[in-house]
Amino acid sequence: MAQAKDVMMHPAPTLQPQQSLSDAWHKFRQHHLSGLPVVDKQKHLVGFISEQDLIKQTLEEAYYSNVNVCIGDVMKAFPDSISPERDLMALASEMAETHRRFYPVVDEGRLVGLVVRRKVVDYLMELAAKPSPV
Repeated sequence: MAQAKDVMMHPAPTLQPQQSLSDAWHKFRQHHLSGLPVVDKQKHLVGFISEQDLIKQTLEEAYYSNVNVCIGDVMKAFPDSISPERDLMALASEMAETHRRFYPVVDEGRLVGLVVRRKVVDYLMELAAKPSPV
């Protein structure tokens, strides 16, 4: 049975809380993602930031010229995560219900990867294309 570790991005691109929102935006574009995990110096998952999180804050920065905001100020703190052994079919079902795009993968307290919806769909499409055993 396939597991999260079979489709996760490893190593996962990450950000740190003290980085700027501009750093987040550039890394989103660099990796063609709309969100990234935020880790501390020991690679412990401390948050997650998405394009959606940037919208309100970026509007305020543009209007009020407040550029002293960092990722740690707007990220979702301590997001849900999954283990590398998480069953991929169960995860796909959860993704279908919740519309989540990302799942940080944590092992022994440290971020080890990132499951993105596109990779799960790739896996499912490959599985569906295989001839079924008769």
